[in-house]
Amino acid sequence: MEWVEHASCATLPPLFLSVHPLHFLYTKFHADIAPIGGHSGMDEPVAGSDYHYLHHAKFECNYGVPFPVNLDKIFGTWVDWEIYKKTGEMNVNAWSKQQMHDPDDKVALLLAAGKRQMSIEELATHSKPGDYFIALYGQVIDISKFISKHPGGEKILVANAGKDATQKFESIHASSGGFDLVSKWCPDSIVASLSDWKGPQPP
Repeated sequence: MEWVEHASCATLPPLFLSVHPLHFLYTKFHADIAPIGGHSGMDEPVAGSDYHYLHHAKFECNYGVPFPVNLDKIFGTWVDWEIYKKTGEMNVNAWSKQQMHDPDDKVALLLAAGKRQMSIEELATHSKPGDYFIALYGQVIDISKFISKHPGGEKILVANAGKDATQKFESIHASSGGFDLVSKWCPDSIVASLSDWKGPQPP
């Protein structure tokens, strides 16, 4: 819905109406600048952005600006910030409530992985079929599901499972994507940091 909110301000009028180029530039400028007031982060909302803060926190509510016509009230997706602040109640229709959810746990998982430390001795225990870990640049990566899909074959990964494979990885992949290949081929696979790693961080 973000593109609908912001692009519609500048894109739709010129498609259906005859507008002067300066008018188009003005609406585009407004579409570029106006979101600042409604995107004040996850702290207490400011600059009249309280209603739109709830849109980003809960998603299926408060899509638009309540002036001049509050379309969210018409479609049952309006949440009054003051009521929510006092009671915690989301006074929206049933469909909207079903779509709402708490913030994704992925960030929490990534943070937890970043805080978890694994020793080189523990890493060495993950070298059995179905349980293959390697370390790259101090990051412990679970390659158990990826190993059969490795373009270079399974053998080299099996040989380096349970070990720090940074030097070998760098010698092969430094010019073909480097550490970015991990997020491409093994998304969400970093499970810990190597506790005694003294080398460079991922480039």
